[in-house]
Amino acid sequence: MLALMTVHSRNLVGVIVAVGILAWGGLRLGEVLFPVPVQEAAADPHAGAESEQKSAPGSLVGEHPEALLQGGRVEPSEAPIHEDWEDRYFPFPGFEREAQSKEQILASGPTGHRKFSVDSEILVPAGEAVIGDPRIAGSRPVRRVQVAAFYIDRYEVTNNRYAAFVKATGRRAPYVHENWAAIYNWFKDRPAKGLEEVPVVLVTHTDAAEFCRWNKRRLPTEIEWEYAARGKNGRKYPWGSVWDSCLSNVVSRISGPLRSVEDWDRFEASWTGSKKPEIFAVGSYPADRSAFGVMDMAGNVSEWMSGYFIAYPDAPKDERQGLDTTLRVARGNSWGNRDYSSPLANRYPYAENRVDSVIGFRCARSIR
Repeated sequence: MLALMTVHSRNLVGVIVAVGILAWGGLRLGEVLFPVPVQEAAADPHAGAESEQKSAPGSLVGEHPEALLQGGRVEPSEAPIHEDWEDRYFPFPGFEREAQSKEQILASGPTGHRKFSVDSEILVPAGEAVIGDPRIAGSRPVRRVQVAAFYIDRYEVTNNRYAAFVKATGRRAPYVHENWAAIYNWFKDRPAKGLEEVPVVLVTHTDAAEFCRWNKRRLPTEIEWEYAARGKNGRKYPWGSVWDSCLSNVVSRISGPLRSVEDWDRFEASWTGSKKPEIFAVGSYPADRSAFGVMDMAGNVSEWMSGYFIAYPDAPKDERQGLDTTLRVARGNSWGNRDYSSPLANRYPYAENRVDSVIGFRCARSIR
């Protein structure tokens, strides 16, 4: 499955940035993690973003509510490099109390099947979204945002859907040479047998954006995704406010409930991998459904967003230093994410060219 090579070092920063395998906020099985100094922000923190990220004239949100995240210039800064850099700027959010017993969690698994077409969409109506969480660094402050209506994929993009894109465009098929990805690697232009309806993984942010563009759609903004996941009432999880590991595909199904970072470290050290995929077909967890009907937003795989890892408007000054406009963002937890019970408001920064067995995507489109 994933290589057991987690390193808690504070030294080889440049190497990690060069190969693009950094991430904050959600350590996963087999991840190499190092602190990274934040580069000086450009005058326009969205310089280089997709051209579609523009708000309509005279509209609070317009076609792309990401515009509300801009909030002016990000102050140029450089995060200090020291032992507790990660803890200071991206503290571990902790694990929630479980609704079920350890035995029930370890015995849990998929309880349903997809009921709609894999390429079906949900119309998310215009409304007021609750964005952010006061307990999560990088996701503060909480604010209310008016969101224009938009469409979003009901399910994460599957291997079968992505295969049509690869065949039509000749784009690179999901594949890496390392052993940790062997189960999810494609053979030529096809996924492994039996994985046709699981979310595609091992795709970069650019791969995901190009698929959506080919499909006459785009990646969702963070605001759109969070609104689609939390609903008009700003739910903590798709189903409500109480965490339950049995309702989505997260790592506690393998590890059992965890209570501390030390619990995670012990579990990771004992992890010997799996001979079967830990990602399930889309729609396999009926309870992992938002109020709007969007599926699999709390687990299975995390999802690429359209924008960059910028500070929210009025974010605490020390947290603004911990953000980096060169990184992309993924949302939602996954089958292998340490922070499996963190709220939907959590944000996970990644290098744009990262490929991972826990990151996929879904598409969205504006209403013209």
